[in-house]
Amino acid sequence: MANGSDSKVRQMLGQWQRRWQKSQTGNILARLLAWIILGIAMLMSLFLLIFLLMISWLLIPVMIYRSRRRAAAMRSGFNSQQAQNRAHVIEGELVHKEDADRDANRGKY
Repeated sequence: MANGSDSKVRQMLGQWQRRWQKSQTGNILARLLAWIILGIAMLMSLFLLIFLLMISWLLIPVMIYRSRRRAAAMRSGFNSQQAQNRAHVIEGELVHKEDADRDANRGKY
């Protein structure tokens, strides 16, 4: 039984080896065309990568400028809001909550 399965495995292995040899002895022009197509695809992907990298490098200063401008606008808005709040300030003494509670409960105990 082992010899029967061994011979079948060897027969299948031989078939695969023959198929591999046939594919290796194929048309040289087909192989050359495949290499050319793969090379062109690799070059196109390289150029696309370089192009996107350059765009990102060009956009970095623009994004920094926008963020600084936005931060300056927020600061100026905050400053004008503070100026409006200063007009509505009520003078008084700051009392902490704990002090106020202690003073209010002083006579209850």
